Amino acid sequence: WKQAIKGTNVVESTVLELQRIASDLLKLDKAAEDIRERLKDLPSGESCLFPGLPAEGRRQVHFVAAELGYPSRSVDGAEGRKVLVTNRGVGNESRPEEINVFSEVAATLKAEASDFIKMGVPLPLLL
Repeated sequence: WKQAIKGTNVVESTVLELQRIASDLLKLDKAAEDIRERLKDLPSGESCLFPGLPAEGRRQVHFVAAELGYPSRSVDGAEGRKVLVTNRGVGNESRPEEINVFSEVAATLKAEASDFIKMGVPLPLLL
């Protein structure tokens, strides 16, 4: 809390921290995008296997699968742990739309906070 980016107030610093947390939670990086691409067109009733991933990679697969509404589970194999993701839906139309919830929340918080700042924030609350 006490460590804020110089030149920002509490609200801006909090919004930046929320965006960082969202990025960490959703792992919006190349690996997650590759996983998402492999899974987004997975036919109904089919499964996709992700072998040879380290623990962090398996965790990313579970996160992306959950985001797309697919069940996933880790399985032991001859070459180590693997992640099996299955589309149990009726078809692609049954899958929930991808929504970047954290970005929407951060944008809403920033807008509401800006409105409050315009009304006047007591000096002790500013950094």
